[in-house]
Amino acid sequence: MKSFMFCFFLLFTVTSPASFKIVDGQIILDNLDGYALCQKGDRSGHWCYDALKRYVFNNPKLAWQAAILTRGSMNSSASIPFFWLAQSSPEFDCSNTGLILAIKSAYQLGEGQREVVEKAHEISFKKCSQIIPQQLDGALNPESKYIFQNYCSDFVKRGVIRGVLKKKCLNIK
Repeated sequence: MKSFMFCFFLLFTVTSPASFKIVDGQIILDNLDGYALCQKGDRSGHWCYDALKRYVFNNPKLAWQAAILTRGSMNSSASIPFFWLAQSSPEFDCSNTGLILAIKSAYQLGEGQREVVEKAHEISFKKCSQIIPQQLDGALNPESKYIFQNYCSDFVKRGVIRGVLKKKCLNIK
């Protein structure tokens, strides 16, 4: 793995200025531009995503930009932790299409992604309660018992779901 990382690093240092480096087998970002550059060589995106999480943890003012970058290069739901962190940012925009798509994507996840779903739900029904819930029709995964048991009541109260899904929601015990 270290030899792959070394080759990965060499490929990008030859073609571009340093915006990330590899230290002890971990990618370390020097700036947000490094994330986009890193993603070009990371097939799964996870090495770069982990590097971005560490970078934004130390630079939380960049969370909104990190969310937008992540949504563009990975599954939309992967950007939820950054959107959640950016809630107090002046850039935060509840009507942002990327945010709404990321939240819809998060509601398709299962119990294994509980933390992401909880953060998406908090953004939807607390921070952006006047905008987002009305746009979530069809977002609940009807196959996820976890989602239905934990979030149905909020969706029903807001009138977000109707028909068969509402009936299924109301029958959850």
